[in-house]
Amino acid sequence: MAEAFAGVWNLVESSNFDDYMKAIGVGFATRQIANLTKPTTIIEVDGDKVTIKTQSTFKSTEVTCKLGEEFDETTADDRHVKSVVTLDGEKLTHVQKWDGKETSLVRELKDGKLILVRRSKCNSTEEVCGLSKEVKDLRRKLLRGVVSSYDLFNRATSDTQNHIWQTGDLSPMGVQKSLLSFLFQTLTMGNVVCTRTYVKAE
Repeated sequence: MAEAFAGVWNLVESSNFDDYMKAIGVGFATRQIANLTKPTTIIEVDGDKVTIKTQSTFKSTEVTCKLGEEFDETTADDRHVKSVVTLDGEKLTHVQKWDGKETSLVRELKDGKLILVRRSKCNSTEEVCGLSKEVKDLRRKLLRGVVSSYDLFNRATSDTQNHIWQTGDLSPMGVQKSLLSFLFQTLTMGNVVCTRTYVKAE
């Protein structure tokens, strides 16, 4: 029964959240802030209508929907998605789809705790091939001396720039290493799983 999920839930443990955010396209600055917050989730159930509120110092969101019916949602990281919330046995499943991408948020009660498992399914073959071409092209130009590391940084897409910027090394060798690690990260990040544990507020 969906009513079992009702209550105020405080985050106490999180694993792999940063990699999950990377996989769904959340930018570096937003990830830095989100990683520092410990949100509270409030779930309200009224028959087949479910309201899920997420409150934090970073950003608060609220969605109200009917189980099994698609609705429009704007996420905390500002994605505009089509969502569906369903009750699958003892799991409350929330699926978000946008731009050919998909992520699921599955909530389950275990030993009095609320376990939220987020799973990304975001790297289409087209995306991976596009990134692979960009990274290889940029690396080739850097090795040939066609562009400087700073020019290369300015020519890169925003996601690639974010990854290079995180290393703090804009030397030719540093940028080259960043490009290769970013390519490897993307190729292996098609399905990232993040687990977050909540306890019920007294």
